Amino acid sequence: YQRRVHGPGMNRNNFGAIGDPIQFTTKISANNTLSYLPKPIIQITNLLPTVTNQVLPIIPDREQELTKITIDYLNDSKVNPYKGSVPVEKIQNIVRSKYTELYNAVVSTKHNSWRRYVERHTDLFELFSVEDGKWRMRLIAHANYKEADQLEAQARQEAEDHLIKCLLFYLNGKTDLTCRVDDFMGDYNGLTFNKDLNQEAKYQLPARGDLVRFIKRHPQMFTYNSENWFIGLSTKEEKPEQENDKKDQKKKKKKKKKK
Repeated sequence: YQRRVHGPGMNRNNFGAIGDPIQFTTKISANNTLSYLPKPIIQITNLLPTVTNQVLPIIPDREQELTKITIDYLNDSKVNPYKGSVPVEKIQNIVRSKYTELYNAVVSTKHNSWRRYVERHTDLFELFSVEDGKWRMRLIAHANYKEADQLEAQARQEAEDHLIKCLLFYLNGKTDLTCRVDDFMGDYNGLTFNKDLNQEAKYQLPARGDLVRFIKRHPQMFTYNSENWFIGLSTKEEKPEQENDKKDQKKKKKKKKKK
């Protein structure tokens, strides 16, 4: 035997209306015991509005995973040998290239998304600007980052000065004072004054693209032909004193014309 009864606040006129969540069915079993079997009146999920383009929240575990990876790279002696700050794009490019799927899931590909990610973890990272509008980041744990950055800048300048000497030495040994980029790169490690006590190159040679950009930054000393990847000694090299003398002469001529 079965019969239908209504839950609290329900009557026969509004039975099954929205907001009446449960309908009870009573059942008398063979041993004359009475039991109440609740069952849903309606499918609640069918009443919810459909949400399109829903932005899923960041999964904490995945963000924690990416944060650990970033910390490890900032502690890596190859990436950050002096335990100071590093260019933002450097660490960003490393993480994005090696962990693309994780990066996109946590950081996204939107403009300034990496910066917003770093700023979510101010207890671990610091983001700050330097000259020429460039940005760097560091670990809060690296408290002596300013001294470390000075050491890095000094080492970078020494490496650049050494590379200039290598280029000048190599190009002066060529008949036409030019060579292919690849030829210089291939002979770099074998240059006599480029050896350390272990007979290895004192400084690691930059990648081809970085080397070309370095050459372009010194047009007073070097030329670069993008059509055939040739580099050469510049014939436009002038000493700073000569350049200042020319400027002074131009100023004097202008004053005479005004008079």
